[in-house]
Amino acid sequence: MPLSKPNKPFYYFLVCFSFLVSLSVAESTNATTYYVAKTGSDGNPGTNAQPFRTIVKGVRTISAGDTLYVKAGTYSESIDTWQVPFATGTSWNNPITIAANPGDTVIIKPLPDKAFIWIAGTQERYLIIKGFIVDGTNTALHGFKFEGKTKYVRVIDCEVKNVPGVGILVTGAVDSHHEFINVKIHHNVSHGIYVETGRNLLEKSRIYNNGKYGAHFFHSGATTTHNNTIRHNRFHDNNTNGQWGCGLLLSSGSGNAAYSNIAYGNFAGLCIQYRVTSSRLYNNIIYQNDYYGIYVGGNADGSKIENNTVYNNDTYGIFLADGTTNSTVKNNIVRSNNTNLRLTGASSSKNLTTDPLFVDAGAKNFHLRAGSPAIDFGTTISGISKDFDGISRPQGSNFDSGAYEFQSGSGGSTGGSTGGSTSTTSSSTFPAPIASPSPGTTLTSTSVTFTGGHTSQDTAHWLLVGTNPGASNLHNSGSITSHSRTVSGLPTKGTIYVRWYSNKGTGWQYRDHTYSMNGN
Repeated sequence: MPLSKPNKPFYYFLVCFSFLVSLSVAESTNATTYYVAKTGSDGNPGTNAQPFRTIVKGVRTISAGDTLYVKAGTYSESIDTWQVPFATGTSWNNPITIAANPGDTVIIKPLPDKAFIWIAGTQERYLIIKGFIVDGTNTALHGFKFEGKTKYVRVIDCEVKNVPGVGILVTGAVDSHHEFINVKIHHNVSHGIYVETGRNLLEKSRIYNNGKYGAHFFHSGATTTHNNTIRHNRFHDNNTNGQWGCGLLLSSGSGNAAYSNIAYGNFAGLCIQYRVTSSRLYNNIIYQNDYYGIYVGGNADGSKIENNTVYNNDTYGIFLADGTTNSTVKNNIVRSNNTNLRLTGASSSKNLTTDPLFVDAGAKNFHLRAGSPAIDFGTTISGISKDFDGISRPQGSNFDSGAYEFQSGSGGSTGGSTGGSTSTTSSSTFPAPIASPSPGTTLTSTSVTFTGGHTSQDTAHWLLVGTNPGASNLHNSGSITSHSRTVSGLPTKGTIYVRWYSNKGTGWQYRDHTYSMNGN
């Protein structure tokens, strides 16, 4: 009996599906990896065995889906797209990647009055820039600059320092969708990072010792700096030129949100001001800033200041200037500031100013002890479902005030304010310790793969890596199902603290390990 013909819609679906699969395979198959090395030549084909000599040659060669690895060394180069045009990726599944060769230290010294990568135009770039140390000492104008209507650039695991201007500058009046992840931005003469555009992400980065603001989300002539997300960062010791400034400023647009950040040692910790509406600060830890913990001013409207821990700032804890309107200040712990609350134009409730019974404020551990008056003191807030550590809110009958939820039965948290997972102690047999590299050994690379012990009972893991016990300033993996994680951007000297969590369905437990860097 002859086979029946397939119906036309189904047949066309199969043809289209087959075409898309073929296209996807073609993209993957055609992807090429190129290399640059100090010992190479631009007359080479750019292979691992015969690398290019310059990054410029490499970027002129790559196409969508390709990766360019730059091997160890110091390179004095700048890439300006109007002088060195190069291809774009087509999506985040088919990007162009320019990266330091895994495990290598690659230092970029941009040319005078340039940046390492300066992109202008109207294109969607789908470009990943990863693993470089950009040192602009007395030469570069910026570390990176993206301007015009440039969109979709991801800078990850990079360091930008010693730039006479702004470390990272993003200009324009569009939604640019850039991402800055695990970036260290420090000791730049002007701002650390200055962003004029919308829908960008700044995440897991450390921004410190910059002359002006740490992170400056502001546009002087437009209100297009909106819907930016700033989370899991540390802003400290900025405003070194002695002028008024903030660790982080949200401005010039609507819908900006900053959460689960730490700010200390700035003139003002976190700020909302200048032509800004409906911006939000929550689950942040702000302490020991020179004047303000949180500052809201410049006719800001509709600001929300919620579930923050604001401690021991020199003059004001939370300050709302005259002219601010429709603000909400709720569920905060505001303690040991010279003046805890100075509020105008705000609805204020459930803010705790009495002793919250921190685990150890002197050690900057602002978790709550059992019996804290902050426990269940707050009220439910729409849009906030987790605390600084990623723990679900509420743990009790109501939200706790401050950045952390208390977990009953844990006996209080042993993790510091800079670190971030759940709060439990480790047992004698669980979890299994870090298996590789061996705890206590000396690390010889700034990129290390940590492999934790694992049993068949484990349901999830969490890895924190920092420069202080329990800290996560170098890496916070969040909950993961794998038991191996690569951490880049480690310092070249000092002690590295690693906390490995496991969960076998009965709660999180951890083990702490230390390592020495080879420059120690």
